[in-house]
Amino acid sequence: MNHQLTVADWDRRFRVQCRWSREIRKYCQTKYPVSPFSKVLEIGCGTGAVLSELDPIPGGMVVGVDLLFDRLKFFNDKNKSVSLLTGNALDLPFISGTFEQVFCHYFLLWIKEPKFALLEIKRVLADHGIFFIFSEPDYGGCIDYPTELSRLKEMQIDSLISQGADPFLGRRITSLLQDAGFRSIETGLIPWASRRNQLDDEFNSEWEMIEQDNAGRLSLDELRDLKSLDRSSRENHIRVEYIPVFYGWGTA
Repeated sequence: MNHQLTVADWDRRFRVQCRWSREIRKYCQTKYPVSPFSKVLEIGCGTGAVLSELDPIPGGMVVGVDLLFDRLKFFNDKNKSVSLLTGNALDLPFISGTFEQVFCHYFLLWIKEPKFALLEIKRVLADHGIFFIFSEPDYGGCIDYPTELSRLKEMQIDSLISQGADPFLGRRITSLLQDAGFRSIETGLIPWASRRNQLDDEFNSEWEMIEQDNAGRLSLDELRDLKSLDRSSRENHIRVEYIPVFYGWGTA
């Protein structure tokens, strides 16, 4: 049951997450449209799930940065219109004031010192440029029902901490933006709706992650039982799965 996820597996996961944040990203694109000839940067772009949904920028440039070359290559093999670079969010390979917009997506929770990443992002933004945090989860506020599935919350928190991530990052985005000196800050929660009819790819993607992250923590039988309960409760329309996901933005 448990296996090491491939780049293609991660791409499927990123595209599921991308689906969850699509409405807030569309809202931001409408409220803060990108002007022609602008430069836009995604930090931690992974396999390009979000970048591939950006509207074209006439005369502009779209850039993606990620630490992992294999993920960049996976995206580049399918899309040649985006400039991709391996790089570290704490030391971006760009001169100050390069970009009109910078964004990230399910990213800051993986950064050990997110404040310093935000200071670096602010450095590469042009005057009055805008930084979007499209999605950062907060597993401390999870609600699972049936109650037997509440184990998933603690399992996910323990797994993220063991991987060096901050499972409670979402609640911090307002203070992080303030501490980094951003202005005109707005933050909020992505609206939640019951996902009774969760698509098979979403269900399978989530359980791929659960199975990988908890290999050795739980037996195969325990994981199978939880997965079976999760599936049956969805089929019976009683499943509640709420993970607070925060978004926000600020100007340089």
